[in-house]
Amino acid sequence: MKSLLVLEIHLTLVLKKIEAAILILNKIKKLIMTLISKILTHELKQLKKIMLLFIMVVLKKLIFVIFILAPLVGFYYLSKESINSFYFDSIERGLVVSCKSKRQKGTSKSSYSKFLRVKRDSGSMLVGKFTEIKFFYRCKDQIGKRVEVKFDSTSPKNAIINTFHEVWLFPLLGFIFCLFWLYVLLGPKRK
Repeated sequence: MKSLLVLEIHLTLVLKKIEAAILILNKIKKLIMTLISKILTHELKQLKKIMLLFIMVVLKKLIFVIFILAPLVGFYYLSKESINSFYFDSIERGLVVSCKSKRQKGTSKSSYSKFLRVKRDSGSMLVGKFTEIKFFYRCKDQIGKRVEVKFDSTSPKNAIINTFHEVWLFPLLGFIFCLFWLYVLLGPKRK
């Protein structure tokens, strides 16, 4: 009996030591978990900083590209008719008969394009786009003048008045503006 009592006391002592060890292991587990969570939150903060930095760099580059592309797109818009006029295969002289304006499609404002009606020497009529500068180069002032009309013989509706002003003035101004804009953006850095 005594041996059973001693055995029971030893078992209770062992159980108490096991419980104490389990408590110590639980405390160690909690410490490890808090340490891991602190490390992860620190890494998440670092990751957030890195992601924000990456987004800022990408946005800066995107804005820079937009600032470079914007004047180039404008230059293309100003010069596309002039570039297309290289493919026109016919040039004829004619007398300006009238000037008319058409409302541009797809615009909410009342913006109009001016067109000159030109009677060619062959007798047929052509309509060529005309860029009017108020007070200096008006459409009405062109009536009665002889002009050259550049057009595509397969599609005479695509015609342009063959003057420096009509073909090259606005593309040239657009090109100069693009060069100035790109110089401002990419030119020598100021300190």
